[in-house]
Amino acid sequence: MSLYEMLQKKVDELSEAVIEAQDKAKKAVAYVNEIETKLSTYQSALEAEMRDRGMLHAVVTKLPENGPRGAKTDFIKKVIQKAENGVTPGEIKEELKKAGIKVHPNYTYAVLIRAKGKGEIIEKNGRYFPKPLT
Repeated sequence: MSLYEMLQKKVDELSEAVIEAQDKAKKAVAYVNEIETKLSTYQSALEAEMRDRGMLHAVVTKLPENGPRGAKTDFIKKVIQKAENGVTPGEIKEELKKAGIKVHPNYTYAVLIRAKGKGEIIEKNGRYFPKPLT
């Protein structure tokens, strides 16, 4: 086997491995989203029950510090989705802190820049909003 053939074989093998890994990652993200949706539903029901019982403290979900890839980004996007009047980076950082999620000081800005660049969110006067439905 020539060097060229050996290198071509390795490139082909690793290309297939990347595709398999990407497929597994997509399935894992879908599963995480499914579980988070269920969690959110149960949290809402629990919070309603707590209000009915006069319990004032909120239920806080904590994501693992080194949770699934994208979990922290998804958390930030959910904060933006829930904010009726938009949200500032500082308010997002406060929500992360309340949830016990530790991130690098620039992480929030990096997520906002990426999401804005992809057209997922919009910025007006320093506040971030979900992209309006068209």
